[in-house]
Amino acid sequence: MNNRCIQLIPTDGGDDDESVYYLQYPPEREEQQRVAAAAVERQLASWIGAGGSLLLPSGYQANLTLMVAIAGPGDVVVSDEDNHASLIDGLRLSRARVKIYRHGDAEHAAALLEQSRGARRVFCVTESIFSMGGDLAPLAALSEACLQHGAGLIVDEAHALGVVGPAGRGGFAASGAAPEPLVAPSGISSSSDSIRLTLPLSSMSSTRT
Repeated sequence: MNNRCIQLIPTDGGDDDESVYYLQYPPEREEQQRVAAAAVERQLASWIGAGGSLLLPSGYQANLTLMVAIAGPGDVVVSDEDNHASLIDGLRLSRARVKIYRHGDAEHAAALLEQSRGARRVFCVTESIFSMGGDLAPLAALSEACLQHGAGLIVDEAHALGVVGPAGRGGFAASGAAPEPLVAPSGISSSSDSIRLTLPLSSMSSTRT
């Protein structure tokens, strides 16, 4: 087969004696895709004002990847009760301790952050515009609570990016809760979803990969 074409590679089908095929792209096409993806990641990061971005196949996978990469045993994550199932599944896989706060209740979230001061690391996670009700999270109040308690704030912008905020940069930008000097933004997204992450500088070395 011409090496410029996609190849179907047969594998052992197992007991049913049927072949199973997988796709193999030629090396030059894989390199073109890598270069194109890197360019899109740079443009996305520049647009949302993040230090970097990562493209993933879906928003669901983005949330699973982020939560497992960021949180782990010994950490506490304070999570809105109406967060999307992908965030919930990611938190379960992370093995961090999860505390649920009442939907949109920044005071309840702050109280749980206060209770979690002895943890290795503490995070608060919320959607910006919730997929269930379409309401906007109190991001300014949550950001302030996280700053006061030394916690990281993770905001899922899947339903806000391109819809709200200056130049469509999402709910966090619309809230006016710009990160303070001790908070560094980064981002992770799929082709249509974005998550904004703000972390205290003390957490940077162990969480940015």
